Amino acid sequence: MASNSYCESCSEEGKPIAAIRFCSDCEERLCKEKNRNDNINESEKLESAVYEEVKNWKNHIIKQINTVVEKLEIDLSNCKKKNLDQVRKDNAKISELYDSVKEKEQELKFLKEHGSNNQLYLKLRKQRKGIKDVVKRVSEMTMSYKRTLLKFEKKAEIDLNSMGSIFEVKEACDIQYKPVKLQQAQVQLVRVESLLTLKKVKTNQLNLSDRLCLSDIAVTADNTLCLCNYDYGVCEIYVYRTYLDDLTYSSTLHLPSEPYGISILTGTDKAVVTLPHKSYVQFINTEHLKLDKTIRVGEGWYGITTTGDYIVVSNTKEIRILKKMGEILGTLQ
Repeated sequence: MASNSYCESCSEEGKPIAAIRFCSDCEERLCKEKNRNDNINESEKLESAVYEEVKNWKNHIIKQINTVVEKLEIDLSNCKKKNLDQVRKDNAKISELYDSVKEKEQELKFLKEHGSNNQLYLKLRKQRKGIKDVVKRVSEMTMSYKRTLLKFEKKAEIDLNSMGSIFEVKEACDIQYKPVKLQQAQVQLVRVESLLTLKKVKTNQLNLSDRLCLSDIAVTADNTLCLCNYDYGVCEIYVYRTYLDDLTYSSTLHLPSEPYGISILTGTDKAVVTLPHKSYVQFINTEHLKLDKTIRVGEGWYGITTTGDYIVVSNTKEIRILKKMGEILGTLQ
């Protein structure tokens, strides 16, 4: 039994080092040196894996950028073709109009040199309406022609200053401590499998108003269920009593504004509700279902949670930490 107290990996190398733990997976005794070396080797492997993941992510980003650039190039080519087609079409109209005017000019010049004044007069009268049409067309074309420029508008939302970050994830080590006698007897601990599935037990119909927008839910220590209705103009919290699998409607609590978030103060009969359209949060006595005091925090606060004597509220830009009496301790942005 004496040899059983040595590290098996070191014993194979001729190093009699005492074992400090028993691995139930490979059924080997390991010393502190082997245990730490395993951690070092694992760190080296994880570094290589993270490098490879960063490299793959870099290639993915480059591929996405190339795809976006190709689309922009296609859009640029299509815009250029469209503009050139329009310019050619306009040039054709101008050429047609020019040829028509030139032809009429030649007719008048010929009559002026070789015809009589009477013939020239009749031709001028005949061309008068045509000249008005030409002037009108030239005016319309002049007003409709625009100078077309192609420009590239950069999208402000794109940010390539960072492609991610490296962070540590702490996980519990699979170390199972046993007294020395148990190690010598090689007693292996039985693994306990984690619960990986959830099963729906029962569904209850609330039978509430059609104007319903449930934004938050909270349960008190005496199993009272509170539901916030954030629908515009409703301003109500619905209260249910729970017992085992039963859910029974108790009452409706009316508030001065639409409630969004609710949190129960641990160890008390108080709940705190955010009213985004008011400048304060509302305390509620959950035992008597009555409105209590208020704390001024300003408008626009939605989320809320509580811990001990502290209240934490949040909006889309910041988180604010307060005491129950309303003193602001700090703000996170």
